[in-house]
Amino acid sequence: MTKFMHRTRRSASARLIPAAAAAALLAVATAPAHGASGNAAATGHAPPQAQGSLSPAQRKQLESFRETRGELMKARRKLESIREKTVKKHPELQKQQKAFRDLMIAQMKSKGHTPKKDVAEVRKLQQKLRSGKASDSDRRALMTKLQKKSQAFLQAQQEALQAPKVKKARKKLHDSLLAAMKQEDPSTEQLLQTMREKRQKLMEIRSSATRQQSGK
Repeated sequence: MTKFMHRTRRSASARLIPAAAAAALLAVATAPAHGASGNAAATGHAPPQAQGSLSPAQRKQLESFRETRGELMKARRKLESIREKTVKKHPELQKQQKAFRDLMIAQMKSKGHTPKKDVAEVRKLQQKLRSGKASDSDRRALMTKLQKKSQAFLQAQQEALQAPKVKKARKKLHDSLLAAMKQEDPSTEQLLQTMREKRQKLMEIRSSATRQQSGK
C-alpha cells in the first residue's frame, strides 16, 4: 500500500499549479496560514489499491488514510474560504500579495527560469487532458510531461524561497494574512491545529505502511 501513497505524492504535485502564475506563486507565501504546505501526499487522491489484495490490517490502514485525508482537506477548504474572504476585505493584503508574487517571479527569472511561461504550459497540458480527446497513450505522455514540468516549477519555486529577501517577504505576508484571518474568523487557529494533527497522522500511517512492507 505504501507505494501507492508515494505515487499519490508524485501525481498530486502536478495539481499544485492549477491556475495562473499569480495563484501558484502566492501559495508558497500563504502555505503555513491555510495548509497548502506542499504536502501532496496529504492532499492527493486515495491510493488506488484494489481492496481484495489487502490484508485486514492493510485495509484498515487504507481506510484510516482516506478518512484522515478527507478531514484534512475539509479543514483546508474552510481555511481557504476564510483566506479569500479576508483578502477581499483588506486592500493592503492584496497589495502585499502582489508585491510578493512580483518578487518571486523576479527571483525565479534571475536564476534562468520562466515562471509565467511554465505555468501557462502546465495549464495548456491540463486543458488537453481534460478535453477527453487524447488517446490512452497520448494521455500517458501528457501526464508524464505535466508531472515533469510541474515538478521542475516547484523545484524552481523552492530555490527562490531560499533567497533572504524572499524569506523575509514571505514571513511578513504570512504573519499579516494569518493575523487578519484570525480576526475575520476565530476558528482559524483551531482549523490550523486540526490540519497539523491530520498531517502528522498521515505521516504516521505512511511510516507504518513502510515498516509493514519491509517486514519490520
